[in-house]
Amino acid sequence: MVSSDSIQSALSPSFRWWRYRIFFFTWASYVIYYFSRKNFPVTKADLISDLALTEIQLGYIETAYLALYAVGQFCNGALGDVLGGRRIVAAGMLLSAILNLLFGLPLSTSVLWLSSLWALNGYVQSTGWPGNVQVMAQWYGVHERGTVMGLWCTNFQIGGVIANAFAALLLAYWGWRSTYIGPFFVVGIFAVLYFFLVKETPKDAGFHTGNGIGSREQPYGTSLDQGAMLIAEEDENKWETIKQVLRVPMVWYMGFTYFCLKFIRYGLIFWLPLYFVQEMGYSPAHAGLAATLFEIGGVPSVIVIGLISDRFFQSRRGPISSLPLFFLAGFCLIQHLLGRAGPMWAMMGFAMMGFTLYGPDSLMCGAGAMDFGTKKGASTAAGLINGLGSVGAIFQGLIIPRLKLLAGWHGIFILFFAISLISAFIMLSQWNTVPDKE
Repeated sequence: MVSSDSIQSALSPSFRWWRYRIFFFTWASYVIYYFSRKNFPVTKADLISDLALTEIQLGYIETAYLALYAVGQFCNGALGDVLGGRRIVAAGMLLSAILNLLFGLPLSTSVLWLSSLWALNGYVQSTGWPGNVQVMAQWYGVHERGTVMGLWCTNFQIGGVIANAFAALLLAYWGWRSTYIGPFFVVGIFAVLYFFLVKETPKDAGFHTGNGIGSREQPYGTSLDQGAMLIAEEDENKWETIKQVLRVPMVWYMGFTYFCLKFIRYGLIFWLPLYFVQEMGYSPAHAGLAATLFEIGGVPSVIVIGLISDRFFQSRRGPISSLPLFFLAGFCLIQHLLGRAGPMWAMMGFAMMGFTLYGPDSLMCGAGAMDFGTKKGASTAAGLINGLGSVGAIFQGLIIPRLKLLAGWHGIFILFFAISLISAFIMLSQWNTVPDKE
C-alpha cells in the first residue's frame, strides 16, 4: 500500500505547495458557508419573540431550506462534474451572502417571504460540499484520502462552532438581524477570493500528465499506485460518468446511512439551542454557545477515523464507520438521563454524541464519495450521498417539532437511538467493501 507520506515526498515542492493551497481554500470555503446557515438556529428564540413566529412555523422555514438543499445536492452534484467545482462553489457563496442580507433586512415578516428566502439559501448552500469534494478529488488519491479528508472534513465541525459563536456574539451585541447582515460581507468577500485563487485541477495550475511526479517540466504521472495519482483522465462523456456512479451499490449504501446520520445531526444542530433555553434555562446567546459542544466533540473523531481507515483497514470505510455508530446509539439512549443530572452532564453527553457521529459522517460524505465516485464522478457521488442525507434532514424538520409536543425531548432521543442502530447495521453489512483503484 502506498502511504500518504511516500506520495507527498515524491511530489515536487511547487506541487506540494499547490496542494496545501487547494486544501486551505476548499476547507476554509466550507467553514465560511456555515456563517450563512448556522445563524437561523441561533436566532430561533428571537424569531419567536420578535416576529411572533411559532415553533411549527420555524419548522416550515427550516423544512423549506432543507428541501431545496436536498434538491440542490442532487442537481449541483452532477453540475459540479460538468461545469467544475470551482465555479459552482464561488457562485453559491455569493448568492448565499445576498440571500442572508435580504433575510436580515426589515422587508417583510411573513412566513412565506422568510421561507422563500431561506429555501433559496438552501439551494445555493448545496453547491459547497459536492463542488469542493470535486476539487479535492483532483488533487489527492485513494490511499491518502482517508487521512487527508479526515483533516479536511473538520471544516463542517469547526465551521459550525465558529459560525455559532459568530452568530451568538452578533446576536448579543446588535440583535438578531445582524446575524444575517454580517455574513453578507464575510461570505461574499471570500467567494471572490475563492474564484480567483483556486484551480480546479492540477492541469489548470500548469501540471500535465507525464512520467515525472509533480513538476511542470515532467509532471506527475503513473509511477506511483494509480489510486494515488493526482490527475483525472479526460472525460469524453461526463454524463456517462454520472450514470456509472449511480450504478455503484456502495454509493447507495452510504447514502442511506447518511440519511440516518443527517436526521440526527441536523436534529441536534437545529434544536439544541432551543433545548438549552427550555430545559436548562439558558439565554439564547448562551444556548447558542453551549450547543457548539456537539460539534466540538466531533472534531477529533473526524481526524482519527480517516487515518485509521487508511492505515489499518486498507481504505475500507465500512468497519470504521459502523463501530462508532453503535456507541452513538448508546449515548442517544441515555441522553435524557444525563440532561436530568444537570447542564454539565448534558453538554458532556452531546459532546460524546458528536464524537461518535461525526467520524462516520465525514468518512462517507468525504473520502467515501471520492473513492466510489472516482475523480471523474466525485461531485455526483458526494451530491447523491449528501442529497439522501438531506432528505433525512428534511424529515427531522417535519417530525421533531411534532414529536416534541407528543413525547417531549425524551421521545426525540429514543428516536435518535433507533435511527443510530439502523445506520450502524447498514455499514456493518459493508465490512469488506473496498474502493477500486482509479
